Amino acid sequence: MIRIVSTEKGEVTYRLERKSVKNLNLRVKGDGSVFVSVPKRISVEKADEFVKAHMDFILKHKMRIDKSSKMTQQFFLGEKIERVIKQGEKAFAQFSDKVLTIYLPASAFALSEDERKELIKEITACWEKKMGQELFPQFLNKAYQRFRQRDFIIPYPKISVKAMSSRWGSCTPAKGKITLNCSLTEKPPVCIEYVICHELAHFLQQNHSDKFYSVLDKVMPEHRDIKRLLNN
Repeated sequence: MIRIVSTEKGEVTYRLERKSVKNLNLRVKGDGSVFVSVPKRISVEKADEFVKAHMDFILKHKMRIDKSSKMTQQFFLGEKIERVIKQGEKAFAQFSDKVLTIYLPASAFALSEDERKELIKEITACWEKKMGQELFPQFLNKAYQRFRQRDFIIPYPKISVKAMSSRWGSCTPAKGKITLNCSLTEKPPVCIEYVICHELAHFLQQNHSDKFYSVLDKVMPEHRDIKRLLNN
């Protein structure tokens, strides 16, 4: 049942639920909606009075939710998207219509600003890792075909994705493996392909000698321009 009550501090719409409970309970969800559960014998008038008596509590939580929903800029495959912080039942990320929504549990809003930022960073990194695991294999295939077209014979590598603090990628030729930084999901597709080409070139030249760059020149002649784009 949907109820609307008016008070001196404003109007509140809430959902009333009758349950087998002893006490009246009020909850403000992460999207700002208000739920009230009451014992089956309680009248709607008493439920309305209960809501009015808790207006300060409701307004406080709504203001906190509005403040936490401030949009910040994020990048995905080189394009600007919006990142929104909202309250939810648990910590997770959801991407839709160029908006990345980071849901934080209510307990996260009791943390210091620095602690909350670190949590948001971790959730974002988890989402980027998931996206990298889904998307990077197709870029690996494109990069690998560049080597095949130039008659460079290398094993088709395994790929892993993780957060890396100082490198875009790394490789272990002996194990036929390359590792990519999950933050590469923020970069344009051509930058992702470049990093993979760079790591694949190490399968042939395990250093940064002239021979190494000779390989890159052949498989990706524009690699110097792309590197500048990547680092910007």
